[in-house]
Amino acid sequence: MKSQKYPSIILAFLLVFSLITPYSAVFAEGNKETDSDKEAEVELSVENQENVEQPKIDKQQVIKESNEETKEVIKRQDEKGLEEKSEDREKNVESKKESKQEEAKEKQDKKELEEKSEDKEKKVETQKQSKQKDKKKITPMSAGFFLDMWSTPEEVRSGETFTYEVEYGFRSVQETFKHSVIEIQLPDEIEFNEGVGLTEHIESYHYDEETHKLTFTFKENIEGGSHGIVSFKAKFPNYVTPNGTEATVAADLIVDSELKANIRPSNDDSNS
Repeated sequence: MKSQKYPSIILAFLLVFSLITPYSAVFAEGNKETDSDKEAEVELSVENQENVEQPKIDKQQVIKESNEETKEVIKRQDEKGLEEKSEDREKNVESKKESKQEEAKEKQDKKELEEKSEDKEKKVETQKQSKQKDKKKITPMSAGFFLDMWSTPEEVRSGETFTYEVEYGFRSVQETFKHSVIEIQLPDEIEFNEGVGLTEHIESYHYDEETHKLTFTFKENIEGGSHGIVSFKAKFPNYVTPNGTEATVAADLIVDSELKANIRPSNDDSNS
């Protein structure tokens, strides 16, 4: 009985072992494949993580650094812009200052030129008057009486008006004078043109167109020492006066029908 029991157990064990062994190999192989897949998945996951997450971190860093660089560039540009504006402002201020100085200098130079021109004109006018007076032949007929005459300007064009001025003087202080007149004889070449200037000693004036004589009549009593200047305007007729025409003007101071002083220019100062 004992000898039959052990072989049966051994046979049963071998049968079970033969049945279990293939499944164990498959299971082991399956586990091996599963572990390989897991390792592959882990490696893929790591690779994906390196490929996906790493660029994200770099992008943020790049954006951050780019923003900082951009801010720095903008800051520098703003500083440069402020410096340029400040320089432009200073240049504008300096330019305006120089412009004002130049304008002031120009005005000063212009003023000086005008003053020089005026002084020159006055000097020329004075010289003309002096020459005109020098050209006159003044003849005092009686002591204590004075008569002088000149014209301005010295030369004129036909049709232009010029002025004659006649200076008189009663130099005696011991008496008064009655019935005094100044008679001015204009030549045919000259036209009387009004514009008469009188003094406090003159009562009236009259121009005779036929004789071309202008008469200034003094007041009734003229005290000794009285003097003054009367004036009138004249012209050379236009379109009929030849170039280079000269005119001779004479003047007399008459007191109580007596000739006291006269003017006989050696040559006239007014030429057309």
